[in-house]
Amino acid sequence: MPSAVKYLMATDANLQVLGAAYIQHRCYSDSEAKKQARSLQAIPKLVKLFNHSNQEVQRHATGAMRNLIYDSPENKMSLVEENGIYELLLALKEQDDELKKNVTGTLYVFLLINCYRECILLSVKQRNNS
Repeated sequence: MPSAVKYLMATDANLQVLGAAYIQHRCYSDSEAKKQARSLQAIPKLVKLFNHSNQEVQRHATGAMRNLIYDSPENKMSLVEENGIYELLLALKEQDDELKKNVTGTLYVFLLINCYRECILLSVKQRNNS
């Protein structure tokens, strides 16, 4: 996991994809991997990749986030703290269907708990005001 998180900061898009794909795979159903990724600061690094110039990087970063926040209130809160909802909404502007699927899937997972709906509304307002 440490190498994967380090790859997220690489200048090479292929390494960023590799890191995000590994995080996505490991965090699919492993709560310990989710905790480890959070402790290694993977969430802010992934958020920065949501609107990367390379759509493959965007796809993998948003897919990794979907798995990271599933069944993890701590990771959901980290996503909010990193302005991740706003960045996800910005990524919806892209025409890529796979990216849109990942973004809407991430937002759906985020909304599984009612208290987070307010965060979505605030982010939509923020996006509309900018």
